[in-house]
Amino acid sequence: MRHIDSSYDRMAMQEARAAQRVLDAMRDGSTLPYDHPLIEGLGDMAWDEIRPQIEEVPGEGWRLRREVRPIRLPDSFYEPRRTLGGGEVRDVMPYEGAVAYVTDGKRFGVQYEDGHVDWLGNDLVSAFGADAAGFYGTDYATYYVTETGRVWLVQSDDDDPATLPREIDTWNWDAEPCNDMVGADWPDLLQGVEP
Repeated sequence: MRHIDSSYDRMAMQEARAAQRVLDAMRDGSTLPYDHPLIEGLGDMAWDEIRPQIEEVPGEGWRLRREVRPIRLPDSFYEPRRTLGGGEVRDVMPYEGAVAYVTDGKRFGVQYEDGHVDWLGNDLVSAFGADAAGFYGTDYATYYVTETGRVWLVQSDDDDPATLPREIDTWNWDAEPCNDMVGADWPDLLQGVEP
């Protein structure tokens, strides 16, 4: 039986607590500067524990790693391909090695086969151009992205219609382009939306 090194166990517990304090301080999206006391207080074991969960913001410090999620853009952003039945779908990325358009909730870009992401902008329009503007929807909500990149919730099954439209910071990234489905309703949906 191996003897337990109680000094090592105490140190491991202290490192685990220090790592958890750093993660807790970043939970609200904060970036901790390089010289923040919590960052400077981390030992090697704590760094090994949290490093996969955080990312560097060059010139600023460290923040929680953001989950990268695929998003769907209008068909004009994709190359066409033929289905086995002879139909045409537009879902092929137009860049060599690219696998998806993505967001981490704050930035938008293109992800490649090796996992690397080219971050192109902080909203759909700054990242992909004015053609990304338009209606996006889910089963329960419709969003409108203006040509300046602002996002508006214009219809929602979960919200009082008197509170709509309203500008929002984050939206359901599973929303898909739906300009063709909005049809004649679009003038009503856009009443109160500012560019």
